[in-house]
Amino acid sequence: MDRRIFLLLLLAGAGATGLAMLGLAPSRAIPNLDIHLGQERCKRCGMIISRINYAAAFYIGSQDWQKYDDIGCMVRSYITETNMLSIKVFDINSGEELDASAAYYFLADLRKIRTPMGYNIVATKSYDEAKQMAKEHGSSAIKWNEIPRSGD
Repeated sequence: MDRRIFLLLLLAGAGATGLAMLGLAPSRAIPNLDIHLGQERCKRCGMIISRINYAAAFYIGSQDWQKYDDIGCMVRSYITETNMLSIKVFDINSGEELDASAAYYFLADLRKIRTPMGYNIVATKSYDEAKQMAKEHGSSAIKWNEIPRSGD
């Protein structure tokens, strides 16, 4: 066999093997978040997740979504996780799923809104809405990276 033909066949075989291995590699696709209200429990406190408006979740890839009944519960768990691929919260008014870094937050007054575990961190998709609601609650509108995080 001619040496050039042998090398071409060897390269083609290696390329085909490489492509096959890429096809077998685990996908980094993030599955859709699906919270079954009234059925699933908060990963941190164990309470049943009953209101989507206060729920939150993060995905670290090696497991399913880690789901929480209160944004504050997730923030407390967030401190110990390092490989999060996705973090989701929900709009207080519409219940719309939001990327945590794109949402706006405020600390709600306990006399007006009480989240399941009383952390009272509330998310909205609109800065103007967060600013207005924060004013009504004696708070400030902030972004995800401004939420205080501290250990137990």
